[in-house]
Amino acid sequence: MALALLWLAGCAQPAEDYLAEANGAPFEADAGPGADASPAATPVGPTVLGARSIPLTDVAEPRGLAVHGDHLWTTDRADDRLVEFDLDGRQVSATPLPARGARALAWHDDALFVGYADRLYRLDGDAAVLVAEGLRDLQGLTTGERGLVSAEGDHLNVRAAPRFATVLEIDLDGAPGPLTRFGADYLLYDRSPRTDGVTFSARFTVADASSPSRATPRGTVDLPADLGRVTGVAAEGGTLYLVGAGYGGDLGRVVALDLAPEPGR
Repeated sequence: MALALLWLAGCAQPAEDYLAEANGAPFEADAGPGADASPAATPVGPTVLGARSIPLTDVAEPRGLAVHGDHLWTTDRADDRLVEFDLDGRQVSATPLPARGARALAWHDDALFVGYADRLYRLDGDAAVLVAEGLRDLQGLTTGERGLVSAEGDHLNVRAAPRFATVLEIDLDGAPGPLTRFGADYLLYDRSPRTDGVTFSARFTVADASSPSRATPRGTVDLPADLGRVTGVAAEGGTLYLVGAGYGGDLGRVVALDLAPEPGR
């Protein structure tokens, strides 16, 4: 069954403070116009059980995020490296990327994939193998049941091995940014604008992709966050990981959220 998500509230509010507040009140989400606003309405999204921050002390401008087991990967836009680290933020490795401007990462079919605006590579050890060209303004990558899923323009493209050509195109309402998948749902960051001099207002769209050709929004949740603009999102098991570009003196970091599934999903 699917999960769906959403998280952090408050103006420049640390995850620990958010969690303390969330534990004292029911989790609520913006169900959209015309929705039942009564207390009995079922919220869109799971319950946050725990949150913690993972510092990335040697990553200045993270872009993209992938997770597998107890390892995470992001790219550093400042010097075009792929950085691997453990769940405590300790760096495991750092290797040069095959080209400048990496945008998205995903762990799929026992390998790490890195995407650019128009290209897709599979990383095998120290080797980078070009597996697809001609992508259309790639913004995010995630894994799916039928293949690797790329967010391009106003579509999700399911790309299957070995050629990673598009085998299914899923229409979206609006252009997505970073995304991850929970069962039949996609969680998409919509690149909401900065709302004041300190924080960004982050919004995720929860989209149901059970239709073969369209991802239908189930709801949206506004997440004023203290990690700056979200530049990567990944999930494994019951944990969602978010990476932010940071602002001011606050450089890149990851926030890990432990989730309980949404009732009925």
